[in-house]
Amino acid sequence: MRYRRLIPVLMLFFAVAGCQPKPQQLFDAVSVSDYTTAGKLVERGVALDAPHSFETSGEIVYQGAPVLALAVESGDVRMVRGLLDAGADPDATFTRIEPGGRTATGCTPLAVAAGADLQEIAALLLEAGADPNATFAVEEAGGSLWERATALSNALGAGHLESVRLLVEAGADPNLSFDLSHPGGSGYVNGTPLLYAVGRRQRPATALLLSLGADPDLPSTVIEDSGVEFDGLTPLAAAAVDGSAVVLMALLDEASEVDTPITVVNPVTGTFEGVTPLALAAARGHADCVDTLLAAGADPDAAIERDLPPETLTPAGFARVHDGPEEILSLLSPPAE
Repeated sequence: MRYRRLIPVLMLFFAVAGCQPKPQQLFDAVSVSDYTTAGKLVERGVALDAPHSFETSGEIVYQGAPVLALAVESGDVRMVRGLLDAGADPDATFTRIEPGGRTATGCTPLAVAAGADLQEIAALLLEAGADPNATFAVEEAGGSLWERATALSNALGAGHLESVRLLVEAGADPNLSFDLSHPGGSGYVNGTPLLYAVGRRQRPATALLLSLGADPDLPSTVIEDSGVEFDGLTPLAAAAVDGSAVVLMALLDEASEVDTPITVVNPVTGTFEGVTPLALAAARGHADCVDTLLAAGADPDAAIERDLPPETLTPAGFARVHDGPEEILSLLSPPAE
């Protein structure tokens, strides 16, 4: 008799247990855009942020990702909206591995949306409270490592300027710094989105970032493959090094000083203090940049201090030490009349 009384209790227990949907059921529904089933599972209290590991048809591997990440990756606006409305965490993190081996650890749904230029989805995530400044790490297939990557850097790296605008207008910091190191020792320390755009000679991105409040005077450290180190490198100085006159002109309209000095540490020629953008452009042989800087008022007689003889140089002298072409030197030291 005692066991007979337990039967209804056990039946109720198993019935209740059976009512609790499994996260895998929601994943299956999301993967085929089955909105009806997904909605019913949500109503029954399915765990929205349970982690899943899966591979997309594009051979992108996700590890520890919620179903929201799958919906974002699929570009499923309706599903993303439904999951967010149901309370899915817009800042849930996961690992995302691309076919070439690029691995993002601590990646967010917003970073995925920004990198794919999914502006409507990015807007939904931001409206739901996604942090536009959430950071994550990225390791490239060749061993390069990004630290403090963001949704903004994803959008910028992919050239999605409208996504860049959307993110900054929603609160993404256009001056948030990152570090990028390459296996040979080159890279950026405290690089900025603006410096990154300048380094890739992206004038439209440079102009957009400046219009959105990027600081053209923020200094960074950049180390080249050759071992040459630029300390205090501003975006203006970087444009002079890279030789993009159109990018240089965009920066000159915003930079506070055309002759902002930096330090250059060259393993062959020594350490130089007070190196100006004009000297950098001349040393690299960028005649159009030299012309642009001179027209903007750059000082051809600025003093540059060196730790080796000759100890004081002008921009022309700095260029000469670094084998700048004679036609460039003539621009800086025109013949006397």
